[in-house]
Amino acid sequence: MLTCPAAEMVDGSKVLYFEQAFWRTPQKPFRQRFYMVKPCPKELKCDVEVGSYAIRDADEYKNFCDRSKDQRPLPEEVIGDIAEHLTTIHLKRCDRGKRCLYEGSTPPGGFPNSWNGANYCTSELAILKNNETHTWDRGYDDGGKSGLGSERRTLRVQACTSFKCQ
Repeated sequence: MLTCPAAEMVDGSKVLYFEQAFWRTPQKPFRQRFYMVKPCPKELKCDVEVGSYAIRDADEYKNFCDRSKDQRPLPEEVIGDIAEHLTTIHLKRCDRGKRCLYEGSTPPGGFPNSWNGANYCTSELAILKNNETHTWDRGYDDGGKSGLGSERRTLRVQACTSFKCQ
């Protein structure tokens, strides 16, 4: 998985590009998203809000993070390519002494998703102090049976550039 800055909104929100590929075919991502990161609204009991959005023309963004800036879509094009809102995760600062900076999950009941036979999905997210991100995505059918994602393990994402992790 790779994530890198893509644009900044007028309100100061940061737009990150995210792609996930199998390690044998990193040039062919099977999941691409924009994440919009901003402070939580005051009425919510959280510190950071991470919204996940579809990309209007995802093929145009393949390997976005590995391209030089002059080979990427411009920030105003990125903003124009933000499509359907998929879900939002609200993160809170982690308690002192924990390895994480922020952690949170999707709202109760998750969000609609039809991938791999699922009817809805849930996500948990932790941003660690060592620049790693741990995410745990799971999909369920109407009966609550898991059909997508790991039952016991989170996906560990390290800070990477050009597919070489630090």
